[in-house]
Amino acid sequence: MRELDKARALADSLIKNAPDPIFVSDLEGKILSANDAVYELLGFRTDEVLEQSLSRFISAEETREFLAALKEVIERGATRNARLNPRSASNEVIPTT
Repeated sequence: MRELDKARALADSLIKNAPDPIFVSDLEGKILSANDAVYELLGFRTDEVLEQSLSRFISAEETREFLAALKEVIERGATRNARLNPRSASNEVIPTT
């Protein structure tokens, strides 16, 4: 197995088994993967989350803030918290960092 494949497998395992909600998005804000804790927190089924835009769950401003933080990680390796307030399936606002 190549090193990149090993790294991807490790990352996938860490995400899947994390007790906290974790999702992965691309630079356009499309959700590529999420762990079970995301579905439990938000109350959505897998097909209602995967391949969806972040803007379905958070405001346009929060989406811009999150994507800007993500780009900083990629471009400079810098990390910072992003405050998000996703809405659950029952329309409850869930403050997160």
